[in-house]
Amino acid sequence: MKNKNKILISVLLAVFVISLFAAGLTYSYLVDTETIDNIITIGKVSLEVKEDNYTDNPYLDAQQIISKDPYIENNGNKDEYVFMEVWVPVENVTLLYETDTVINETLHKEGTVRISDTDNELFRIKTNPHTNTPVEKGSDLPQKNWDVDFCFHKAEDVSTAGWYQMNVPPEYAEKKVTINEKEKTLKYHKYLFAYNTKLSPKEKTVTLFDQIQLKSIIDEEFTGEYKIDVIGYGIQADLINTDGINNDTTVLTKEQCKSVYTIITNKRGDENT
Repeated sequence: MKNKNKILISVLLAVFVISLFAAGLTYSYLVDTETIDNIITIGKVSLEVKEDNYTDNPYLDAQQIISKDPYIENNGNKDEYVFMEVWVPVENVTLLYETDTVINETLHKEGTVRISDTDNELFRIKTNPHTNTPVEKGSDLPQKNWDVDFCFHKAEDVSTAGWYQMNVPPEYAEKKVTINEKEKTLKYHKYLFAYNTKLSPKEKTVTLFDQIQLKSIIDEEFTGEYKIDVIGYGIQADLINTDGINNDTTVLTKEQCKSVYTIITNKRGDENT
């Protein structure tokens, strides 16, 4: 009997030891770590105003025509709606007839006075061919004899890619410019245009215009050097949800362009631009 008891005890002890060992395995955790790398690229709204055929700092004679052909290219990675401002210099000058011209059966000889000493735009803005739309001059200009001669590639309707004129210039605006490292204040008419078609990345607008021409002016009335400033604006297209515009809108009406430009001016904090 004593021997049997010894064997039983030995077996129970052995089982107990094995059970403790098994319980120890239950609390030995296997640990692993894995990371998912999510790369997020921030969208970029960017544009560039280009002129393929313009030569910097040209010297112009009266009636000389040169190429100046601004357009906008979307060089970002988001669809954009774009706008363009053009500042045309205005001076108190006398404009001359450039050819013999008959008006109301009266002959006006080349070189005689066409519009006497008053504020006028110094340059014609032309399209090529010269068949496109002149800007709206406006009926409320304080001086009805202002000579405004600005043609552009107009969007006749939503089926034609082109530009809408968004404003009629006021009497004039003064602008500080730097020419040949010298700052001066010049008078300008400021025009605003909207492109009616959404630009995808790498896409370009049609040119707003193609050429400029210095008008025939009495030489002594010139004050030196001038600039025609062209400024481009763009805004991300796919987040605009106003005035019937949504992510699928490709072509805008003129009224929709006005709504989009209001968003731009609000974001820039400059409603006078």
